[in-house]
Amino acid sequence: MSHRHCFIFIRATKIAGSSVEVALNGVCGSQDVMTRVAPYCGRLDHDKHGHVTQNASGFHEHMTPGDIRRAVGRCWDAYYKFTVVRNPWDVAVSSFFWTECDARNRSLDEEQRQRFKDYVLSGRYLTNEGYYIDKGGAQFSDFHMMYESLDADFAKLCEILGVGVLVLPRLKSRTRPDGLHYSLLYPDDEVVERVAKDNERTISFFIYQFEDRR
Repeated sequence: MSHRHCFIFIRATKIAGSSVEVALNGVCGSQDVMTRVAPYCGRLDHDKHGHVTQNASGFHEHMTPGDIRRAVGRCWDAYYKFTVVRNPWDVAVSSFFWTECDARNRSLDEEQRQRFKDYVLSGRYLTNEGYYIDKGGAQFSDFHMMYESLDADFAKLCEILGVGVLVLPRLKSRTRPDGLHYSLLYPDDEVVERVAKDNERTISFFIYQFEDRR
């Protein structure tokens, strides 16, 4: 949250949130809130960074909109709010590789697909259903950057905020096989339908579809 520029970044999970927060770090002032970003790790990050956490007492990196609103009070209505939206079926795959695998276990075979199925059906996977649209259909953010066009949307955000041209670093991007299309990890339609059910509002509002390349 930046008091200097009057904005709030709602940081959902597995949406390049660390990259966005680090990029915005350079325009924040000493009174602004910057939540934790994991230190640089060559095994996970393409780019180095020196992000500094500050004024983060009472905050954490993946707070829901409701929790942020309670923490910031009147700033919620006064400040410009934005987030990043990503296809929920893609989020589930990134969640799996982030929480269940390491750099030595990124195979794509039937055993891995079964592990992914168990992961999703158990409810352990990360979902962003509560970050975008409330149950009444109201949006929490003023601007949604789409993960699928993040560079262009981030450039537009910088223009809106009046912070000049900022560059997005590539962070936490080495946990998943390069170029892997998310659909290839889905072993059957049961898993596809479970993610659809868990993310119904997000899929409907942002008109996402399961792009099947299996």
